[in-house]
Amino acid sequence: MNKHDQIEMILNESTWKVVYKLSLPSIIGLLMVGLNSFVDAVFIGKLLGEEALIGASIALPLTQIQFGIGVMVGSGVASILSIAIGASDLKTQQKIWGTMIWLIFILSVITMLMTINFSSTLLSFIGASGRNLEEGKRYYDCYSLGTFIIVFAIAGNMLIRGEGKLKESMIFSSISFLINIALNPIFIKTFNMGIAGSAIATIVANLFLGATTIYYYSTNKSSIISDIRSLKCDFRVMRDIVKTGFSAFAMSVVSVFQGMVLYFYIDKYGSSRDLLVYGVTNRVATFSSMPAIGLMRAMQPAIGINFGAKKFERLKSLFIKFSITGMLILGGVALIVLFLKEDVFALTTRNFELRQDEITNYMILVMPLLTITMFYMGTGFFQAIRLGNTATVIVLLRQIFLFMPILIWFSHYYGVTGVFTALSFTEILISFICLILVYMKLHDILKRIDPFDQ
Repeated sequence: MNKHDQIEMILNESTWKVVYKLSLPSIIGLLMVGLNSFVDAVFIGKLLGEEALIGASIALPLTQIQFGIGVMVGSGVASILSIAIGASDLKTQQKIWGTMIWLIFILSVITMLMTINFSSTLLSFIGASGRNLEEGKRYYDCYSLGTFIIVFAIAGNMLIRGEGKLKESMIFSSISFLINIALNPIFIKTFNMGIAGSAIATIVANLFLGATTIYYYSTNKSSIISDIRSLKCDFRVMRDIVKTGFSAFAMSVVSVFQGMVLYFYIDKYGSSRDLLVYGVTNRVATFSSMPAIGLMRAMQPAIGINFGAKKFERLKSLFIKFSITGMLILGGVALIVLFLKEDVFALTTRNFELRQDEITNYMILVMPLLTITMFYMGTGFFQAIRLGNTATVIVLLRQIFLFMPILIWFSHYYGVTGVFTALSFTEILISFICLILVYMKLHDILKRIDPFDQ
């Protein structure tokens, strides 16, 4: 399908057909991204032991800094591109590539210098100490050296999705995932790099993913009307990228703070076993959420292009159908994850048998999978129509302003189980808040109220 056929499909074909054609490659692509983290945990746990796995799990929230910058830039440029395509705004399309490169370069240099210099402090604040701190620092320092590569790979792949090219994005992500699988045991064991080898494997896999973006935009397949060699920067477009994508950055970076607080409270009320249970379960829950995130990424270009073309009734229909699809898929995933709890821990740990209280905590952490689709669809919807401020407010409610008081209260009365319950309760509550806010905004749009009016 060429670029014009893809846009025509998004604007005019049956909405259920659009959901199907965009969702399948997007979900598969996001599953590949989610599996990267899980595969790293499997290799680290099996080849290096539980201490290394706990260290990598504690460092995992810090990797959200790099991921957050990549997603912020990627969400911003994808949204701007989608609306520009729908509105036939060729002038804006010409400015996207060079502006994106400059923004990534500036943010990556600042981030790399800060994270390498303060990694020990950040890990210690989370609760790492002794061998856990050593392993976590070794992993994250190495990961931080590849900041530009990781950020560019994430943002570039999201830009491809922004023009509705989900199949191409999926293929590139899948190959990158296979490279990560192949290189993890080689770098960890064969080259005797230990936990740093896993971080290097991730960087090399992202190097390939970034190279595919450069290849894609050097061909005539892209909707961006631009010379791939053009590195001109437009500061107005740069500002719009940051404003539109900031909620995605906030979600990732605030999750670093949230992760630090969670590890602190788990360490305060629980034990190293509870840290391990949370580390493994968090990876499983994050991976299990990938179908919803994949659907959100598939929905965004469809919403953005139709929004730019002022097809508001079609926009509403697409949102509803993407949301229904996500709820059904994640409901099934939640049942599978609950049923396979022992197998999950057998895969990632050595001789670790879950106690009854740990099984309860595992189930509590998995429960939000039943509702979390609405959170992702809600924030994705507001990003797609360039209402980044609304999405940012939702994220801050989820990860700070609702979460913190609930965590303090629940943990005080119910200990470590209260910590896990607070996290799950907040996720479920924010999902319903998202549903209400999207309903209100759709009502405004259909009444022809200015949708950019905050």
